[in-house]
Amino acid sequence: MKNTFAKKFTVCTLAGVLGAAFIGCGDDGSSSPSTKGLPAEVADKAELESYECGMDVIGEKVYVTELEENYECDGEKWFKSYDQTKPSSTKSSSSKKSDGSSDSKAADKDGSSSSDATTSSSSAKSSSSRPTEILEPEITVNETCTEVGACDAMVKTDISTWHFVRKDGFDRDMEYIYFVEGTQLMVKTIDYKGVEDIDTLKVYSDMTNEISQEYAFNAAKSTCKNGGGNDNKVKSCVKDTVKALPECNASIEGSIGKKDSSSYVACKSGSWVKATDLEIELKSACVKDLRGEMMPAYDLEKMDSVFYVCGFSGWRDASTFEIAVGSGCTESLLGEIRSVYPSPYNSRDTIYVICKKAGDAWREASSLERNTYKKECPKDFKLVPGNIHTDILYVCDSSSFREATGSEQAIGLGCTSENLGAKIDLEGYPLKCYKFSESGSWGLDDESIVEGSFIDKRDGRAYRTVTYGSHTWMAENLNYAYNGVKYNYDGWSFDSTSWCYNNDTDNCDEYGRLYTWSAAVDSAGIMNDDCENCGFKSSAVPKRTPVRGICPDGWYLPDSTEWLLFLQVASFWKSFSKERLQSENLWKGGKGTDYWKFSVKPSGIKKSTICVDNCFVNLGLSAGFWSSTPFEFHENKDAAVASIGQVSIGVSSYHYEKTIAYSVRCVKDSD
Repeated sequence: MKNTFAKKFTVCTLAGVLGAAFIGCGDDGSSSPSTKGLPAEVADKAELESYECGMDVIGEKVYVTELEENYECDGEKWFKSYDQTKPSSTKSSSSKKSDGSSDSKAADKDGSSSSDATTSSSSAKSSSSRPTEILEPEITVNETCTEVGACDAMVKTDISTWHFVRKDGFDRDMEYIYFVEGTQLMVKTIDYKGVEDIDTLKVYSDMTNEISQEYAFNAAKSTCKNGGGNDNKVKSCVKDTVKALPECNASIEGSIGKKDSSSYVACKSGSWVKATDLEIELKSACVKDLRGEMMPAYDLEKMDSVFYVCGFSGWRDASTFEIAVGSGCTESLLGEIRSVYPSPYNSRDTIYVICKKAGDAWREASSLERNTYKKECPKDFKLVPGNIHTDILYVCDSSSFREATGSEQAIGLGCTSENLGAKIDLEGYPLKCYKFSESGSWGLDDESIVEGSFIDKRDGRAYRTVTYGSHTWMAENLNYAYNGVKYNYDGWSFDSTSWCYNNDTDNCDEYGRLYTWSAAVDSAGIMNDDCENCGFKSSAVPKRTPVRGICPDGWYLPDSTEWLLFLQVASFWKSFSKERLQSENLWKGGKGTDYWKFSVKPSGIKKSTICVDNCFVNLGLSAGFWSSTPFEFHENKDAAVASIGQVSIGVSSYHYEKTIAYSVRCVKDSD
């Protein structure tokens, strides 16, 4: 089942404040948004577009090396981020004082460092996409090839060309090779088995005679054509060498090329045109992709460095702010905020400037502009990232911005006073906007929950079900007596079967059975071969997904991402809602509400099959459910488990060994 909400599974416990549970889960402080399955850096825009921009990665930034720019996800598409801070894995230039020396003290007056802004360098902006060398002419070898049939390729005066493959009387390939021995014409044939035979064509006994040559040639050519020899092609090629500049295309746009010893050309819009003196000096033409980029040069008369900016009409002298920021204010930079240290006006201050209008000078930005510049209250209740701190998301509530709540950040949409009661679909789960405190919170739509039942044809046992949108789950634990297999590993005997807690059948009636992972995925192949031989320490993985496993016909064992998605949407209500999933009784020290009709009972676990004493534990305290997701690390001994306890709720793989026995819930196949 497709699940873009949790594309990359990581160890995650959903506890405490919702925002931390969903947004901060797995955050190690690195530049790479690993919990979202995104790299910190990609080579070009095409590679960026290969990553899906969905609600689960809204506000995440990826650095595009070719463009030297950060791109950000708004929930539907990638756009150039207002925050152009380079990730730690890429090269960045330090701030420089007006005398050209390095200075790293850039600190924001309101407490943020200059690294929060997009650029703090007064030196020229570097770019991996900007040409740095003048191209020299290249040597190109052109090859022209033609193909003709083997019969038509025969030359009367060149018997070596009388060589073809035709069909014999049984439609099998037969190779013919003509040659002259003395003055006699000979033919060697090689049949489809590779058996050779040589015949003397006595009728052509004098191949020095032009008439004999003519008759022999016509006969050989007729033999070739009558057997389909012309179906085999003979290829001939002619090569010539050309010395020229490469084709002017997008990959070398802006490059300067040396046409000959005294003339230079620039690659612009797919054509080589005469280069200006400044373009030759800068070794780059001012093209669309470089607009706003800063380029340094050395002025011999001033005996100092000068800076140029690529504008709409070519290279021009850079202004004071452009030099301080390191770039011109062009359309591609509209809305960007940059930090400048030191200030052009006061060497002790850091100021923030904004590109307000293309062609205008950069000006100092206010605090409001730094955070919400150009952002209007979205009518579709989408979240808005801050211009500087893009990890902070905002929602427009009652015509003003506020920080988004945990559930709003998790799904990327606001739940506000304007859309209370609104309903949306998230990966097939129906959600509803509920009023909670001063803001709103998304939760499963309780009006859409449908209870039902079905009968397992294998043993006639009836089970309750609950449907949320397009997802139908079993509302009680599986209680099918699976008779699997026993297998040995390093002297230990492991069981691929199931148990009642404490081997008491009354516990099976109340809590369902406990299965090893091998039994849950049907490693013995009793139901089908979806995950045959996937047992303990096996390197085998599911052959297909979803995995039916131990589930009844028409149902399957959910994988870790499907479990994670369900537990997340079921936990949106307020900040922590394990009680809404728990049954109304049987839990020690607490009581569930079973609001979502999922009826999780504290079924406990059975320790590893090598256990001798006190093997059954945690009855009344916790519930664990196998997923179909194995893990290759730790000698292939682990698999992912969804767990609901007294304190936490989540999906994890840590120390959930395949020989431990947990409960099983199944999901109905989609129609």
